[in-house]
Amino acid sequence: PPVTTGTGVAVGTGATQGGVSFGLVRGGTITGTVTASASGAPLQGVTAWVYNSSGAAIANAATDASGIYTVAGLPPATYYVRTSNTSGYVDELFDNIPCPAGTCTPTSGTAIVLAGNQVTNTSFALETGGTITGTVTAAGSGALISGTTIYISSTGGWATTATTDASGHYSRAGLPAGTYYVK
Repeated sequence: PPVTTGTGVAVGTGATQGGVSFGLVRGGTITGTVTASASGAPLQGVTAWVYNSSGAAIANAATDASGIYTVAGLPPATYYVRTSNTSGYVDELFDNIPCPAGTCTPTSGTAIVLAGNQVTNTSFALETGGTITGTVTAAGSGALISGTTIYISSTGGWATTATTDASGHYSRAGLPAGTYYVK
């Protein structure tokens, strides 16, 4: 974002302005491991989203081959973390709160309070989710229809979407066990 506060630094044509220095304080770190709950195997490519106390996303990091993510340089404050993946696992909000397809309110999770340059471990063990798939066709001709939004809602009160591809097919993975309605 543009910086328009603080002390302005005047620079003349062809001139160099020195002495614009900073003294940084080491921030806090939220780190953890994301695994498959059934096997304990690390999950690579899962994104851990970090939210501030207002529920705004402020940072994210993807897990590496060991299932580890790290978000560093955070000022002392209260944070919330949730997962996001496309591998068919049910996403969670820390600590062990299902958040399928990112449909939860981030601040409804367990708060992580960082003080100074503290390192906090927030790990996740994700359950394998179910998948709903289908095809959308024109009623009269049977022609495949692409670009259609499919709405999926649960008896638990949350909803998500899927979109048909060029072949008229859609798929939504990472759904917790339950009853769903599709339109």
